[in-house]
Amino acid sequence: MYKELNNLLKSYNPTQEEIDQIFSRFNSHSFSHSGDNQIGEEYEVWVYEYLKQWAIQEKSVSAYVAKSGKFRNKNTDSFNYDNKGQLIYLKKGKRIAEFDGLFIYKNKVIFVESSVSELRSYFKKLEERLKQKHDLLVEYFKTEEVYYLLVTRPRKKSLVYRSLPNLVLYKLKTPESFFNNKLRGSEPDSNKLKSIFDITLF
Repeated sequence: MYKELNNLLKSYNPTQEEIDQIFSRFNSHSFSHSGDNQIGEEYEVWVYEYLKQWAIQEKSVSAYVAKSGKFRNKNTDSFNYDNKGQLIYLKKGKRIAEFDGLFIYKNKVIFVESSVSELRSYFKKLEERLKQKHDLLVEYFKTEEVYYLLVTRPRKKSLVYRSLPNLVLYKLKTPESFFNNKLRGSEPDSNKLKSIFDITLF
């Protein structure tokens, strides 16, 4: 699974039209952070939009969870969207986890975590959060076929321990490594883009 998904992502070579669509959606986002936090926020959005474009054309992906969904009852123990459209998980009405992305690949649940951190201490804490998110998804989807997709920048060394059995690592270039496009575009029309509440396994 690790090599299979990693190689599939690496083999994706977006066309000029696809790159334009990714950039147009990326540039339409309103970023709320500054400094180092903004770098992380921008990379998270970039990863989300890039993987969305990949998922639309990838026949092995049956669904990609769209952000910007509507907030539902906060008292339920389940997935939800916050007021910024971020995908979150609530327990007793409290936010306990946030997901950078989530999609269904060959009837397996893949959740996305993106990072620009260079600190080993950060990744040790990240492993704990990944395990927590994994367990939440196993419970929610009633399947053990849940995998982590950790996306980092190419120049970063891998600081994640390979003790996580369901981990897939992927290195994605930053937007500056492509080229900047100032167009603003609309959301792509695809029946793969779904609210978390509409995602089911076969």
